Amino acid sequence: MRQWGKNGKRPMGWWLYEAAEWGLPPRHRGLAHERSILYELSDALGVEERAELEREWRREFDRSWDEHFFFCAGPDKIFSGDAARWQHWLWADLPPPFLDKFMAERRRRGRVVCELEEEGAPAEATADTGKRVA
Repeated sequence: MRQWGKNGKRPMGWWLYEAAEWGLPPRHRGLAHERSILYELSDALGVEERAELEREWRREFDRSWDEHFFFCAGPDKIFSGDAARWQHWLWADLPPPFLDKFMAERRRRGRVVCELEEEGAPAEATADTGKRVA
């Protein structure tokens, strides 16, 4: 049954006949969190399938930080900002450990940019005044 699985998902037969081997009850967990559940079971997904999920989760996380990003949950439910990001991450089934990792990386990048801007501030100030700082 594993051979018919792809994109971090498994067919209903896998859930009925093989899920017990991985410590899961023999029932389909639903589409909402199937990929993150299977990812947590390191042997349930192949190396390439795991790597593809990680790339997809990274892509969806990065996409959610676009300046004009929004999430449409229905005709009258359009989210923007942080609310849109959270809705999108739930939709993408982004596991909490990855969300924590991606957020930490984003904060580190932000700190590095701020530090570089602070280091560049005196140089910019001297360029504006025309004076040279020794």
